[in-house]
Amino acid sequence: MKSVVTGVLAGVVTAGAVTSGCGGSGSDAPRAEPTTTHLPTTTIDPWAVPATIDAAYAQRILDEHGRILTAAWRRARRLGKVDAEVERLVRSVESADQAGSEITGLRREAKARFASLVPDPAVDAGKIVELRGASPTCIQVLVRVDISRLVRSGPVDQTAIELRPARPGEADRRRNPTGWIEDLRFPPDQPPLIGSPCARS
Repeated sequence: MKSVVTGVLAGVVTAGAVTSGCGGSGSDAPRAEPTTTHLPTTTIDPWAVPATIDAAYAQRILDEHGRILTAAWRRARRLGKVDAEVERLVRSVESADQAGSEITGLRREAKARFASLVPDPAVDAGKIVELRGASPTCIQVLVRVDISRLVRSGPVDQTAIELRPARPGEADRRRNPTGWIEDLRFPPDQPPLIGSPCARS
């Protein structure tokens, strides 16, 4: 393979009936009506870019991408083909070039009836070994990838990954809530073949 809206519930404060005790149980003192106060609801975006992008945030993105790609591979195997939804899932987390390679691999496996897949396939999008660079426009990480979680006899390898924010209309946030796209993978000891690191248009 080349990744909650936390609602703050409205608090409810109820004031019970207040009784004046001067007349005992038969007192005619007026009773206060119960009141309900609703606190404003606050919406928090769990994928908002933090002030400081750290390895933990980048790993969350990769883990979510892995979950989405796993869903794509499992759907394709269940259907025995690569349908439009499988393609949409892949394209929601990968750039056009990356997604094209992924979809080609899926179609190749479909022709072979997914014979090389393990019984419970999962896409390992990578476990971060090193955070090489991070900004609101690009995250570069060195990751360890266990391909044996997807295909039999798959290797465990290291690769460099660059993530960038999805452009308008590029990624479906219903499928990929992270807002980040995997733009490129390349050997960890070599620069990317297309442009400079984190500097491609």
